[in-house]
Amino acid sequence: MSNANLNVNINSEFISYLGSRKDNNAISEEVNLSLSIYLFTKNKVTLARASELAKKSLGEFINILISQNISWMEYTEEEKKWMMKQYR
Repeated sequence: MSNANLNVNINSEFISYLGSRKDNNAISEEVNLSLSIYLFTKNKVTLARASELAKKSLGEFINILISQNISWMEYTEEEKKWMMKQYR
């Protein structure tokens, strides 16, 4: 996997929300993780691909999603109905 340098102008106020980790590498990691999560939640990439883009193991990426209350599994309508019956 290669990295491409892309200059993007962002609102400087975002920097303060990244905490004390203000070096370029840390910011790049945060942005890549955020983009990976965004693409996954919009069904643009698979869970596995999102974890690759974020440079995280699948387990690490799932734990990040869980910590942010983001569902990482999808169920069919039949599976949802079955689970609802099981847990009544």
